[in-house]
Amino acid sequence: MRRHALSLGLLLFLSLAGCAPANEASSGVVPAAVTAAAVLLPAASATSTAPEGPLPVPSETHTAAVAATPSPAAELEVLALTDGVLQSTDCHFTLVVPDGWEALNDPDSAWFQDRSVGPCVFGLRPMDWRESVQDSELDLPQYPLTVAVASAPAEQVSYLVFIEPRDSEWVVTGRQGYEEPAESSQVGGNLLVRGVGAFGLYTKETASYAGIGEAARAFLWDGGNRTALFEELLYAQTSVLDQVIQSFAFR
Repeated sequence: MRRHALSLGLLLFLSLAGCAPANEASSGVVPAAVTAAAVLLPAASATSTAPEGPLPVPSETHTAAVAATPSPAAELEVLALTDGVLQSTDCHFTLVVPDGWEALNDPDSAWFQDRSVGPCVFGLRPMDWRESVQDSELDLPQYPLTVAVASAPAEQVSYLVFIEPRDSEWVVTGRQGYEEPAESSQVGGNLLVRGVGAFGLYTKETASYAGIGEAARAFLWDGGNRTALFEELLYAQTSVLDQVIQSFAFR
């Protein structure tokens, strides 16, 4: 009787520890204790290069963008600026920075978390923009103009600028099912699609709603796996989006 009790105790211990008896393991059945451990203990890798932080939650039509090959480690690049020309050797593009403006990496952008974009996100702002942010009663962003370069076709990342394909056309999207046709043209052999949308304005002190602002959004697509995204939030500054788009080139 004592030997029988010890055998039952040993089997109970092995089951709780996730070790299946030989006949159970050979049958391909995974013990419940092992299954629970796999769910409760996510895999970790010290060499993982995926950017930290949550990824945007796409709709069903945007699954491909999230499932794309992960971008390199989200390390900020030292940008080269010569005679007003911004050159990114890692992200393979150039553009002309408007007079009186500066360009910097923008890791705080929501685009920075998208796997197809990763570290290739840059903010442009007037040289006195930080003073404007400090003095304004509105909660202004760090950069009124954001530029990103994605290693993906336009249809996989255009939703980041609220532009999506519909049959053979492109439409500007918004809240509550809002849609209107986007403008399409060719710039330097690339497809340019653009539209105008809106964004909410809020006060800095109380985060109270303060009205609607205008946002100019666009993308340039080389027809393959290179897409440049542009978003300009218009406050009191003069728009420079056309100038930046016209000067942009994939490298």
